[in-house]
Amino acid sequence: MASLSPDQTDYNRGVLGTLMFWKKSGPDNTPRCSFCQKWEASTGEMIASPSNEDIFICAECVAVCNSILTDRLELSRQSVKE
Repeated sequence: MASLSPDQTDYNRGVLGTLMFWKKSGPDNTPRCSFCQKWEASTGEMIASPSNEDIFICAECVAVCNSILTDRLELSRQSVKE
């Protein structure tokens, strides 16, 4: 496994089953969305993961996730009716 330098902000091997890492905060510990990589200053308040204090999601990404789940639920309901 590669070691990361303290100033490295993005690292992604991107191969299925291997490490994918993004530094979650800036030099002043400002949270960064783990989904879109935007800083808290540009997205507003972040929601922190209950299981990992270094993982955050912004309201915009929450809205996108909600939309995806709503679409999937609707497709599931349609296929049950058919």
